[in-house]
Amino acid sequence: MLVFLIYDRRTAQLWQGFPPYPPQSDTLLSYIISGQSLDELTQALSQRLGKLSEKIAGFSIASEFLADLKKTIVSFNEFAEKGKDEEFSRGEFNYDREWTTFPPTAPVRSGRPKTVKTIRCIR
Repeated sequence: MLVFLIYDRRTAQLWQGFPPYPPQSDTLLSYIISGQSLDELTQALSQRLGKLSEKIAGFSIASEFLADLKKTIVSFNEFAEKGKDEEFSRGEFNYDREWTTFPPTAPVRSGRPKTVKTIRCIR
């Protein structure tokens, strides 16, 4: 099975350096596949899989991939606006909101980031 993590430029910039998002640089890492649009991204994914065909037993992108990706993004954005993901229940629990900061903090070389929330556990 092959798995792809698809994210936008904003996510890459805000979460850079926090796994699984790589630090941003002018040099595109060899394992990152990018596109300026979803159409370009799908084409780039398809091309990369074509180059790896012998190593991945001919695995390829399904014909409905692009249409399904666009539908998924529309649904995800609608859930984000509502503050609750009706498909996976994200946003229903305090935990979902407590462990997510916005904007996310950028990695620091030493010391604590300035926007860290302190959470107290009560037993």
